[in-house]
Amino acid sequence: MTRYGCRICDFSTKSPAGMSSHGRKHRNEFEEIVGRRPEDYDEVVALLRDGETPEDYNGETGSPTTLEEYADG
Repeated sequence: MTRYGCRICDFSTKSPAGMSSHGRKHRNEFEEIVGRRPEDYDEVVALLRDGETPEDYNGETGSPTTLEEYADG
Protein backbone atom coordinates (compact mmCIF):
# COMPACT_ATOMS: atom_id res chain seq x y z
CA MET A 1 0.00 0.00 0.00
CA THR A 2 1.25 3.49 -0.90
CA ARG A 3 2.28 5.81 1.90
CA TYR A 4 1.87 9.56 1.40
CA GLY A 5 4.17 11.98 3.23
CA CYS A 6 3.90 15.68 3.89
CA ARG A 7 6.58 17.87 2.31
CA ILE A 8 6.39 20.32 5.23
CA CYS A 9 6.17 18.24 8.42
CA ASP A 10 6.53 14.62 9.56
CA PHE A 11 2.89 13.67 8.86
CA SER A 12 2.29 10.57 6.73
CA THR A 13 -0.74 8.45 5.91
CA LYS A 14 -1.93 5.66 3.64
CA SER A 15 -5.05 7.64 2.75
CA PRO A 16 -5.03 10.08 -0.19
CA ALA A 17 -8.05 11.82 1.38
CA GLY A 18 -6.18 12.15 4.67
CA MET A 19 -3.23 13.71 2.87
CA SER A 20 -5.54 16.15 1.11
CA SER A 21 -7.13 17.35 4.34
CA HIS A 22 -3.72 17.59 6.01
CA GLY A 23 -2.48 19.74 3.12
CA ARG A 24 -5.49 22.02 3.60
CA LYS A 25 -4.21 22.69 7.15
CA HIS A 26 -0.93 24.02 5.70
CA ARG A 27 -2.74 26.06 3.01
CA ASN A 28 -4.81 27.66 5.78
CA GLU A 29 -1.62 28.43 7.74
CA PHE A 30 -0.20 30.12 4.63
CA GLU A 31 -3.34 32.20 4.16
CA GLU A 32 -3.31 33.25 7.83
CA ILE A 33 0.33 34.37 7.61
CA VAL A 34 0.33 36.00 4.17
CA GLY A 35 -3.26 37.26 4.00
CA ARG A 36 -4.19 35.62 0.69
CA ARG A 37 -4.70 32.16 -0.76
CA PRO A 38 -1.57 30.50 -2.15
CA GLU A 39 -1.11 30.34 -5.91
CA ASP A 40 -0.08 26.67 -5.62
CA TYR A 41 1.15 24.20 -3.02
CA ASP A 42 4.80 24.87 -3.92
CA GLU A 43 4.30 28.39 -2.57
CA VAL A 44 3.03 26.88 0.71
CA VAL A 45 6.07 24.60 0.93
CA ALA A 46 8.44 27.49 0.19
CA LEU A 47 7.03 29.53 3.07
CA LEU A 48 6.39 26.90 5.72
CA ARG A 49 9.30 24.54 5.08
CA ASP A 50 11.96 26.75 3.51
CA GLY A 51 11.08 30.12 5.09
CA GLU A 52 10.90 31.88 1.71
CA THR A 53 8.26 34.61 1.82
CA PRO A 54 6.30 35.55 -1.31
CA GLU A 55 7.29 38.80 -3.04
CA ASP A 56 3.94 40.39 -2.22
CA TYR A 57 4.24 39.72 1.54
CA ASN A 58 5.26 42.54 3.87
CA GLY A 59 6.86 40.98 6.96
CA GLU A 60 6.78 44.24 8.90
CA THR A 61 3.00 44.58 8.78
CA GLY A 62 2.23 40.88 8.43
CA SER A 63 0.07 41.48 5.39
CA PRO A 64 0.31 41.47 1.60
CA THR A 65 2.13 44.41 0.09
CA THR A 66 -0.23 46.77 -1.71
CA LEU A 67 0.23 47.39 -5.43
CA GLU A 68 1.50 50.91 -4.69
CA GLU A 69 4.08 49.63 -2.19
CA TYR A 70 5.15 46.87 -4.59
CA ALA A 71 5.60 49.37 -7.46
CA ASP A 72 7.65 51.71 -5.25
CA GLY A 73 9.92 48.86 -4.04
